[in-house]
Amino acid sequence: MNDVIRSDLKVIRELLQKEELVKEYLSLKSQIDSSKEIRNIQNKMKFYKKCNMTDEEKHEYFEAKKALDNDPLLLNFLETKIEVDHLKKEIKEILKLWFMQF
Repeated sequence: MNDVIRSDLKVIRELLQKEELVKEYLSLKSQIDSSKEIRNIQNKMKFYKKCNMTDEEKHEYFEAKKALDNDPLLLNFLETKIEVDHLKKEIKEILKLWFMQF
Protein backbone atom coordinates (compact mmCIF):
# COMPACT_ATOMS: atom_id res chain seq x y z
CA MET A 1 0.00 0.00 0.00
CA ASN A 2 1.49 3.31 -0.94
CA ASP A 3 2.10 6.14 1.51
CA VAL A 4 -0.67 8.39 0.15
CA ILE A 5 -3.35 5.75 0.69
CA ARG A 6 -1.96 4.90 4.11
CA SER A 7 -2.03 8.59 5.06
CA ASP A 8 -5.60 9.00 3.79
CA LEU A 9 -6.73 5.95 5.76
CA LYS A 10 -5.15 7.42 8.87
CA VAL A 11 -7.14 10.62 8.34
CA ILE A 12 -10.36 8.61 7.90
CA ARG A 13 -9.61 6.70 11.10
CA GLU A 14 -9.05 9.96 12.99
CA LEU A 15 -12.32 11.38 11.63
CA LEU A 16 -14.21 8.27 12.67
CA GLN A 17 -12.78 8.49 16.18
CA LYS A 18 -14.29 11.98 16.44
CA GLU A 19 -17.77 10.67 15.62
CA GLU A 20 -20.01 10.67 18.71
CA LEU A 21 -21.21 7.15 18.01
CA VAL A 22 -17.66 5.80 17.80
CA LYS A 23 -16.65 7.73 20.93
CA GLU A 24 -19.57 6.23 22.82
CA TYR A 25 -18.75 2.73 21.56
CA LEU A 26 -15.09 3.01 22.60
CA SER A 27 -16.04 4.43 25.99
CA LEU A 28 -18.53 1.64 26.67
CA LYS A 29 -16.04 -0.99 25.53
CA SER A 30 -13.41 0.45 27.87
CA GLN A 31 -15.88 0.45 30.78
CA ILE A 32 -16.80 -3.17 30.12
CA ASP A 33 -13.17 -4.23 29.77
CA SER A 34 -12.33 -2.62 33.10
CA SER A 35 -15.40 -3.88 34.96
CA LYS A 36 -14.37 -6.45 37.54
CA GLU A 37 -18.01 -7.34 38.18
CA ILE A 38 -18.68 -8.21 34.54
CA ARG A 39 -15.39 -10.10 34.24
CA ASN A 40 -16.16 -12.10 37.41
CA ILE A 41 -19.61 -13.05 36.13
CA GLN A 42 -18.18 -14.06 32.75
CA ASN A 43 -15.47 -16.16 34.42
CA LYS A 44 -18.03 -17.84 36.65
CA MET A 45 -20.15 -18.71 33.62
CA LYS A 46 -17.13 -20.11 31.74
CA PHE A 47 -16.23 -22.23 34.75
CA TYR A 48 -19.74 -23.63 35.10
CA LYS A 49 -19.94 -24.39 31.36
CA LYS A 50 -16.88 -26.62 31.68
CA CYS A 51 -18.29 -28.51 34.66
CA ASN A 52 -20.83 -31.21 35.02
CA MET A 53 -23.16 -28.84 36.86
CA THR A 54 -25.23 -29.72 39.88
CA ASP A 55 -28.73 -28.27 40.09
CA GLU A 56 -27.42 -25.53 42.37
CA GLU A 57 -24.61 -24.68 39.95
CA LYS A 58 -27.09 -24.63 37.05
CA HIS A 59 -29.18 -22.18 39.04
CA GLU A 60 -26.10 -20.01 39.72
CA TYR A 61 -25.12 -20.18 36.04
CA PHE A 62 -28.54 -19.00 34.87
CA GLU A 63 -28.60 -16.27 37.51
CA ALA A 64 -25.21 -15.07 36.25
CA LYS A 65 -26.44 -15.19 32.64
CA LYS A 66 -29.55 -13.25 33.62
CA ALA A 67 -27.37 -10.62 35.31
CA LEU A 68 -25.28 -10.19 32.16
CA ASP A 69 -28.30 -10.21 29.86
CA ASN A 70 -29.85 -7.38 31.88
CA ASP A 71 -26.74 -5.35 32.64
CA PRO A 72 -27.44 -1.76 31.46
CA LEU A 73 -23.82 -1.21 30.42
CA LEU A 74 -23.77 -4.35 28.29
CA LEU A 75 -27.19 -3.61 26.80
CA ASN A 76 -26.11 -0.10 25.86
CA PHE A 77 -22.86 -1.46 24.41
CA LEU A 78 -24.69 -4.04 22.29
CA GLU A 79 -27.07 -1.42 20.90
CA THR A 80 -24.17 0.90 20.13
CA LYS A 81 -22.20 -1.95 18.54
CA ILE A 82 -25.09 -2.60 16.14
CA GLU A 83 -24.99 1.05 15.09
CA VAL A 84 -21.19 1.00 14.69
CA ASP A 85 -21.44 -2.19 12.63
CA HIS A 86 -23.99 -0.46 10.43
CA LEU A 87 -21.64 2.51 10.00
CA LYS A 88 -18.79 0.14 9.07
CA LYS A 89 -21.03 -1.55 6.53
CA GLU A 90 -21.94 1.82 4.99
CA ILE A 91 -18.26 2.76 4.71
CA LYS A 92 -17.47 -0.61 3.15
CA GLU A 93 -20.25 -0.14 0.58
CA ILE A 94 -19.05 3.36 -0.29
CA LEU A 95 -15.51 2.07 -0.81
CA LYS A 96 -16.81 -0.85 -2.85
CA LEU A 97 -18.77 1.47 -5.13
CA TRP A 98 -15.80 3.78 -5.45
CA PHE A 99 -13.47 0.91 -6.43
CA MET A 100 -15.97 -0.35 -9.01
CA GLN A 101 -15.37 2.85 -10.95
CA PHE A 102 -11.92 1.63 -11.98
